[in-house]
Amino acid sequence: MKHSDVTIGQTALEHSVKMLDTAYAYDKGRSEELIGEVISTSDRHQIILASKAAHVFAADGSQVMENNPKFLTNAIEESLKRFKTDYLDIFYIHFPDNHTPKYEAVGALQ
Repeated sequence: MKHSDVTIGQTALEHSVKMLDTAYAYDKGRSEELIGEVISTSDRHQIILASKAAHVFAADGSQVMENNPKFLTNAIEESLKRFKTDYLDIFYIHFPDNHTPKYEAVGALQ
């Protein structure tokens, strides 16, 4: 990580930014890793941490949206690892897919 990445994040928190929102799709998880490094030096309970998922990246670079419960619960677990925390305050389904019933997708997040 570049020193400036950490400094920018820490400066934001020092100046009353309370919510950090990102997604796996933002550089395939790298933004979650960067925020994880920033929040590791702060009081986690003072930060509202949000992320989202739905993107599956194919080898050719194309993206497919996925909302099945197994995918979403795995996405949360992987995000927690990248953030180096044990909870998210908010998790969004980044984009709906065309094949998972909405009640199944939302049910996975309860």
